[in-house]
Amino acid sequence: MTSYYYSRSLANVNKLADNTKAAARKLLDWSENNGIEVLIYETIRTKEQQAANVNSGASQTMRSYHL
Repeated sequence: MTSYYYSRSLANVNKLADNTKAAARKLLDWSENNGIEVLIYETIRTKEQQAANVNSGASQTMRSYHL
């Protein structure tokens, strides 16, 4: 049985660059196979969002793989 958030998480994972996508897909599939509910919801950020995260201390760099 597919978990509640699987399709939503998979759609977000598919937005990632190839290496990051492979790692995230591995995590998502592992969690699905082990009955662990995972929601992957922020895979891409604008430069403005990342700058706000740096300014608030939520992130330490503007060289994020999210951009």
